Amino acid sequence: MAPPMLISLTLGLSVALVLGYCVYFDRKRRSSPDFRKRLYERRRRMRTSSSSSSRTSSPIGPRDGGKQVSPEAYFISEMRSGEELIGQGCVDEGLGHFANAVALCAQPDKVMEALQANLPTHMFELLISKLKALQVMGDAGTEDWSEDRTCSSTHDI
Repeated sequence: MAPPMLISLTLGLSVALVLGYCVYFDRKRRSSPDFRKRLYERRRRMRTSSSSSSRTSSPIGPRDGGKQVSPEAYFISEMRSGEELIGQGCVDEGLGHFANAVALCAQPDKVMEALQANLPTHMFELLISKLKALQVMGDAGTEDWSEDRTCSSTHDI
């Protein structure tokens, strides 16, 4: 036998064995007497947890229902929620989510620079007022973003 043919035969046999192993244990798992009961309980728990966990955005800390969520995941979810709400026209709620994300961010200066570059001036000024209301500016050690860097601070909101 030629080496390439031997390699392909070995590879094919290995793939067939792995697939057979997977099929065997899947069949064994599904034929288990309590499989359907466990599946039903898991789905019921997921349904009740998703319907009962009403997400409220709070600057206090990242929580999802009763579970703690990583700060990175909370930051990303708050930024996405803010983008979606602003896209739907709910500017005040969207900026609230942005403020929560900035409040818990490790590097708020960089986030504020990105938001200043991407948000219209009046929305950015509203975000600053929300952050001041949350008293985040002094606690997070950010620069004074109320000083306008690129635009007129007398812009009508």
